[in-house]
Amino acid sequence: MIKYLWAFAQSTTGRAFIAATAAAWFWGGWAFLANIQYGWTTALKTAVTHGWLIFFLNLVSTYMLEYFYFKFSNSHLTRSITAFTCTQSITLALKIGIHVFIGTPALFVTLAPGIISGMGGKIVYLFGLGKIIQAQERAEHNANKPMHLTDEMAHSKQQQ
Repeated sequence: MIKYLWAFAQSTTGRAFIAATAAAWFWGGWAFLANIQYGWTTALKTAVTHGWLIFFLNLVSTYMLEYFYFKFSNSHLTRSITAFTCTQSITLALKIGIHVFIGTPALFVTLAPGIISGMGGKIVYLFGLGKIIQAQERAEHNANKPMHLTDEMAHSKQQQ
């Protein structure tokens, strides 16, 4: 069982699941604290809703970022801006819409810290994605480069 869990934690899905779970607990707890002044029931409803919402959005945001990044343009900057803007717009609309629907009283206090940290996380992710793509392109370029024989290598090859 431990081996399975360790292997799961090392996979992309496992890392995304662990990060989403941690974010759900952290931001769900924050939502509870931000709304406790409006009563336990309201705070609990907000915390559970926010926790599940953050869990879902953390899982989906990674896939949305990559989809929008690879779908449009060839320039890293244009790809990054498009991916960031599209993903951030969708996640903001969902967060605000759901919290307005359930009647979260401290909407700004509940959402602002997570929105700011989420924006930072998306920027860091896209920066890292760009670095990975550049490294892959360099590796492909170097793999396709014809090897040039040095004089010594050419001479030894002729003697054989």
